[in-house]
Amino acid sequence: MSRTAWSLILRSSPRHVPDRHYQLQDIPPTLTGKKMRVPVRRLLPGAPVEKVAQPDTMANPESIGFLVALAREFADKTTDVRPTA
Repeated sequence: MSRTAWSLILRSSPRHVPDRHYQLQDIPPTLTGKKMRVPVRRLLPGAPVEKVAQPDTMANPESIGFLVALAREFADKTTDVRPTA
């Protein structure tokens, strides 16, 4: 178990430990330096990147690439689930 998971267990409870966690190089910043937390939260469940974030408003548009790939991975995993009869 990772140090992050143990920290969450000790500070709160085991139920607050996520199944998976990812280390990001950078949370995409706006031109004014604010972190784009809300667009990232909307992107991961499957919102299209074109509706969530405009590259011309980002200080580092390349930083969202990992998150777009991660959102696609999540979408692929959820579409592979087939209901049982």
